[in-house]
Amino acid sequence: MATLSVEHYEGHQIRCVEMDDQSVWYVAADVCRCLGIAINTRTGKPNVTVATRQINDQAKKKYRIETPENPKNPWIDMMIVSPN
Repeated sequence: MATLSVEHYEGHQIRCVEMDDQSVWYVAADVCRCLGIAINTRTGKPNVTVATRQINDQAKKKYRIETPENPKNPWIDMMIVSPN
């Protein structure tokens, strides 16, 4: 099973998923916030679909992350991207 951790980059938190094969993937929304790309000016949230549109399908995928702070919806699917 994959392991979720948090890295810090220039004052931003980026959630990382270490897969069983030891590869590390990053939550795309966190990367967008950190780099300031594809941010919706009205909501302030990143548009991950737009940000990852030109990334090869082998370098991105959806991953289900547990969100225990929300008991009504304890899981959320997030786009993760490979640094390679």
